[in-house]
Amino acid sequence: MSVFDTIQDANAAYARGFTQGGLTPPPRRKFAVLTCMDARLDPARALGLELGDAHILRNAGGRVTDDVIRSLVISQQMLGTDAVAVVHHTECGMLTFTDEQARDRLRPILGAAIDEIDFLSFTDQDQCVRDDLAALRANPLIPDSIAMRGYLYDVHTGALREVREGARMPEAGGRQVASLDGTGRAAACCAASGTGDCTMVAVDGRFAATGYAHPEVLVSTEWVADHANDPNVRIVESDEDILLYDLGHIPGAIRLDWHTDLQDPVERDFLDQAAFERLMRANGIANDTTVVFYGDRNNWYATYAFWLFKMYGHADCRVMDGGRSKWEAEDRPMTRDMPTWPEATYTASEPDHGVRAFRDDVMAMLQAGKPQLVDVRSPQEYTGEVLHMAGYPQEGAQRGGHVLGAQNIPWSLAANQDGTFKKVDDLRTLYRERDILPEKPTIAYCRIGERSSHTWFVLTYLLGYPNVRNYDGSWTEWGSLVRSPIAKGSEPYGEG
Repeated sequence: MSVFDTIQDANAAYARGFTQGGLTPPPRRKFAVLTCMDARLDPARALGLELGDAHILRNAGGRVTDDVIRSLVISQQMLGTDAVAVVHHTECGMLTFTDEQARDRLRPILGAAIDEIDFLSFTDQDQCVRDDLAALRANPLIPDSIAMRGYLYDVHTGALREVREGARMPEAGGRQVASLDGTGRAAACCAASGTGDCTMVAVDGRFAATGYAHPEVLVSTEWVADHANDPNVRIVESDEDILLYDLGHIPGAIRLDWHTDLQDPVERDFLDQAAFERLMRANGIANDTTVVFYGDRNNWYATYAFWLFKMYGHADCRVMDGGRSKWEAEDRPMTRDMPTWPEATYTASEPDHGVRAFRDDVMAMLQAGKPQLVDVRSPQEYTGEVLHMAGYPQEGAQRGGHVLGAQNIPWSLAANQDGTFKKVDDLRTLYRERDILPEKPTIAYCRIGERSSHTWFVLTYLLGYPNVRNYDGSWTEWGSLVRSPIAKGSEPYGEG
């Protein structure tokens, strides 16, 4: 029996019990959904939609194309819809090839006509959602009154996560880069907000040719020196050694202590949304402030703070490449003066758990099979030879070893001797050699999430991996959980 025979038989059974023939064409909920054609998605069921509720538009990747615009014009102008959800999903096939790779593969089969197709592949899932929202907002056929939101659907859990609209415009082909105008300012950065103006502080053009997926998140010590007095920039020092700031810091820099400022004072968790808002206001940080992080230990606590800011939706976060040690090595000015900034207005987003993993997420990845886990601790911690990082006996666990199936790629291997990030080709090789690939969801962990935030930053912003989460519970939680899957030795699944 062919698939056609099967679906005809199924339809005959469906038609016998069909009772909704009285529906009219306009969707009851005045709602449209743009999503991917992937067979793992059941958009109506996932979104709680019934027959007759919404228009659902599907194509490869869920991308905004001319035909999508045609359909939305009809949906909105003739059938009354006034809201659009753009829903992409994890592990999308469009992440696995570039347009040119697709053409090279298909040209021998389909001929030169394939060169006329724009496949609209992409490398960053969240950014692709933002690209498509920006493309809809920029299209003159889509009225400004249409409500829009973007989401990422997890094909493993069925959960939907909202993707906040960012501040960069898509370039031709649907990809996004930190494009610069003649002044070095990020061009057309606020189109997604619909304001048409851009107050984003100029990016550091020194990183434009590095090949990093998001060079706009890095700044040099020279850039920081040039922007030390810029009222639109707030420089933040976050150190492992909490005494360093008092001994001297970059002029104008504020201190955010990872233990006292960023943590809940009672529960093992970060400060909540309201407390984060208060912290921002007190330090003169507004929603549109460019925040530049730096610190000791090759910036591991700087990326920890960066990660937390991203979890609460701060748009313009950057890291000073090389951190405190590079600033000191270049004999740049330091001060003990404590800066004061006028109180700002700040509204944080709901926590974005798309960047944060919990123990249940790790367990679900193990149960799904072939986990992509990166243990960024030292080899001695990974094998179980020691229960804690050297010098931190209070941050140990009941058991030594690593999460079953995790690969050991110490965080420090991503940095040069001077604390700067390694070249993009070296970083790609580092992770690909251990089968940590962009096509699969990735979870990084260490002992409490600070070192793994450095790896999260590298994979997400320098290499462009689309789905990376930092497990901040890390080994101090997992190594003390009853019946948590653990392996010992130098191999992911243990020795012997």
